Amino acid sequence: MKNKKLILIGFTLSILLVFSLATNIISNSWMLLTDNANYIPEESNLLFFNPTQIDDGSGGYWRYGEDLKNYYYFSTEKEKTYFLIEKNNDCVKFSKLDIRTWCAAVEKSI
Repeated sequence: MKNKKLILIGFTLSILLVFSLATNIISNSWMLLTDNANYIPEESNLLFFNPTQIDDGSGGYWRYGEDLKNYYYFSTEKEKTYFLIEKNNDCVKFSKLDIRTWCAAVEKSI
């Protein structure tokens, strides 16, 4: 009986380890805990949001990010604003790391 419990505990820990390594939950949780200026866009989630470019300055917040469906841009021009665009878009010469190429971006407030 004791061996079955140890096997079950080991299996559960293995599943949790694989889950945490296969998603962004650990890095996103750390980002949110250590810097109150950071956030996850409401269209995304803690598991799958991936910051693809971090600000060069001392802020350490994400500048560009993505998830399974959208790309995101954190605006430096407008306070508490971000833009999103679907990954499946028709923009000519689209670059996920250049907001100027986002032909159909949607503006959102935090």
